[in-house]
Amino acid sequence: MYKVLLVDDKALIRKGLQKMIDWNNLNLELIGEAENGNQALEVIKEKKPHIVITDIRMPKTDGIELLKSINHLYPEIKTIVISGYDDFQYAQQAIKNGSLDYILKPINPTELNRSIEKACILLDKNTDSERKASNYLMKLMHNTGEAVDYHADGLFEDNPDRLVFSTVAMYDKYNEINVNNIYKQLKGYSNFLHVLLIQDTNETLFIFYTEHDLKLKVFESRIYDTIERVIENNSTSHRIIFGIGQPCMGIEGIKESYKTARENMLYALLDKSITIVLNSEIVNKQSFNIPLDQYEDELLIHMTSGNVNDVKSILEKIIKRVFETKDIRMDSIRLFLTNLCHIILRVDSGLSEEIQDFLVKINNLYYFLSFEHMEMVTQMLMNLFYYTTKKYMKKNNKKDAVIDDIKEFIHKNYSNDIGLSQISELYHMNASYLSNLFKKETGENINQYITKIRIENAKKMLTAPSVNIKELAYLVGYSDYTYFYKVFKKVTGKTPKQYNLEMITK
Repeated sequence: MYKVLLVDDKALIRKGLQKMIDWNNLNLELIGEAENGNQALEVIKEKKPHIVITDIRMPKTDGIELLKSINHLYPEIKTIVISGYDDFQYAQQAIKNGSLDYILKPINPTELNRSIEKACILLDKNTDSERKASNYLMKLMHNTGEAVDYHADGLFEDNPDRLVFSTVAMYDKYNEINVNNIYKQLKGYSNFLHVLLIQDTNETLFIFYTEHDLKLKVFESRIYDTIERVIENNSTSHRIIFGIGQPCMGIEGIKESYKTARENMLYALLDKSITIVLNSEIVNKQSFNIPLDQYEDELLIHMTSGNVNDVKSILEKIIKRVFETKDIRMDSIRLFLTNLCHIILRVDSGLSEEIQDFLVKINNLYYFLSFEHMEMVTQMLMNLFYYTTKKYMKKNNKKDAVIDDIKEFIHKNYSNDIGLSQISELYHMNASYLSNLFKKETGENINQYITKIRIENAKKMLTAPSVNIKELAYLVGYSDYTYFYKVFKKVTGKTPKQYNLEMITK
């Protein structure tokens, strides 16, 4: 069912259009009305119609300006103009800005419905073509063998061997954005570039392609600018990551572009400020082995002696050295983490299951990305070392050391999405056991402690004379402002605004 928006400054005309349109036979739904172009753009932004029927002369923003905006921002929308002015210049501008038809008042219902039917046919055709092209590329990427019998001719605007392609992979951990809206905006902003959407299980991909004679660096730069513009128009509480894959000349390179797009997203873990990862910035990074020989014996001695602080100090030194290295490739980092795991197995081969679990996780793209930054990955590995060292401790009274580590972790990461389940997994401990141990040592459970630290930090921030409380909620770990409001009032007895006012008037 296609959604229709009616735009005319006269309510009587809009009522007349409603009666003329053959809603049932054309499978249409009226999703809104607007008196002028400004109102129409608000409705379009909120309800995403497929067809807009608009008058040409209206107050504020007229039909021509509306058509220009739709053509630029929402090129997939089909537009039909109705007008009481038999003016060639109006008609010419309407067609130039993407209108399918220019229908004169008084409106002939048959002519109107014929124009709408034409719009529906084009929408059907576009949707079907995009779906076929996306399916074809997905088969090529995953090398299913089906693509060999499925011919690409006619699926693209040109011979696919004469086009340049690039895959863009997107990761949205919290599913904060509407993928279809992002897709429409990418198509609207990409100008001469073409975009396809592929959604496969937990994966979201955008395929950009254009004419063969465009330089690859320029092509990648245009893709970057398009994505950056869309990000600016879609504010989210958490970071959304885009990995731009290696551009390829001709359709056969799409598999490599897909592979590099997925891998490139991981480089965002090395820098929290990065949202879009360019392939050209990754391609020159070097793969090399990071030697652990000079540290291995020292680590083994301290682990088997139960010297937790020394183990931690050595690991921090090694990890700092690794991540200070410029132009390091992700496969080198994975190898480094794997080699550290082998040291653990030398101390206790009985931990092979835990080690295997960790290695599976760091080789699972989307699990790896869920850490949000590399410090959390290395912290998880350091906790494995701690867990192993504990088994060699000669004195049981050091058991509370893990609680100190967890408290320190909470103080550093309270603004992230953390709780008992995440921390128990990070420290390789049973959640129920850890909860009981933490409460025994501190007198409160882990989630209560996290809440306490978050509210303590919120109170510090609320001493400032001018503070955005919604932004503050996010900074202390609450993506839901309403929930933060309730928790703050429950803990302090005051609302955040009341507390802020009290602090600044003291």
